[in-house]
Amino acid sequence: MVKRSRTLSSTIAACLALMASGQTGLDSLRALAFDRNKPDSVRFSAFYDLEWDGYLFNDPDSAFILGTELRTEARSSNNKVFEARSSELFAAVWYVRGDMRTALLHYDTALALHKRNRDVDGQADVITNMASMLSYLGELDSALAMYTEGLALHERLRDSASIANDLNAIGRVHMLRGDHARAVDLYMRSLSIQEQLGNKRGICTSLANLGGLYLGQSDWNEALDHYRRAAAIAEEIDDEHQLGKQLEEIGSCLEELGDTAQAMSEFLRSEALRLRIEDHHGLVNGRNRMAGILVKQGRYAEALDLYQSAETMARTEDLPWGLGNALVGTSRALLMTELPERALRAAMAARIATLDWMSPE
Repeated sequence: MVKRSRTLSSTIAACLALMASGQTGLDSLRALAFDRNKPDSVRFSAFYDLEWDGYLFNDPDSAFILGTELRTEARSSNNKVFEARSSELFAAVWYVRGDMRTALLHYDTALALHKRNRDVDGQADVITNMASMLSYLGELDSALAMYTEGLALHERLRDSASIANDLNAIGRVHMLRGDHARAVDLYMRSLSIQEQLGNKRGICTSLANLGGLYLGQSDWNEALDHYRRAAAIAEEIDDEHQLGKQLEEIGSCLEELGDTAQAMSEFLRSEALRLRIEDHHGLVNGRNRMAGILVKQGRYAEALDLYQSAETMARTEDLPWGLGNALVGTSRALLMTELPERALRAAMAARIATLDWMSPE
């Protein structure tokens, strides 16, 4: 989960964050953001919260436009704090779109600006967000080192919300490494803090990660329950990025339980959301899974079309894990259609992509 930098320049910003709990709050933020009679500190805080709470996770194009405006105004006012935060917003937009490499570039800019400003809180959040991008790209050792660095800064700042997010993220890295015992301990510690804070977005992520843990242990019903709870929260807070993820995972559980018709329905719902917000990472994963169902149903030509779509997007967006899965699926589908030479070429390409993902450094 990508995090926002929360250290704002005045207590007014904290009030604004509390206001942004519904449409009335968003309207208030919008009015403040564009009221040129207000001080820059108030306007820029409202801009930032409006983009994060109102647009980032359901309309990233609009968030990008607002981020550009915030950066322009911050630079013209020589407001170095919000110049840095505008770079964070750009990075978050690319994360939502599934382009981790471009997100990293913007986070690198934000980190340099936070260091210039001596903003330790901003540095801590950017470091852990960069770690998240690296973990999605399979660079687990680098991700864990950055998470550890960010967690140490958040503990120094006594930032409970960020500590909870860091524990969650570190747990995910350990889960990917196969250390489920350590992962579940970190997830439960994170969930406990998020529940104490009433942080719905954090609770959603914790539940989803626990669902992934149960999925890895083949406990489909327990995983399904956690993913459904996470999806309900994502829908409540209007986070289409998270909702798209949870619908895909719900579909994967239903597929394992034998309900392929409902699984395909959930995958299609997820795809529609991800198309809307241009989440390439999610689209590749979802299309691979839908193609897998089509192979089981003997619909090989349709499956190969979907795998080709996933492969093309994965190559364009630098998504080696999705690319490997697309090539493996293509190989299986070609074998079923009695094209062994093409199947072998796809399998060899999948092996190369997988090795690249496992040893990126």
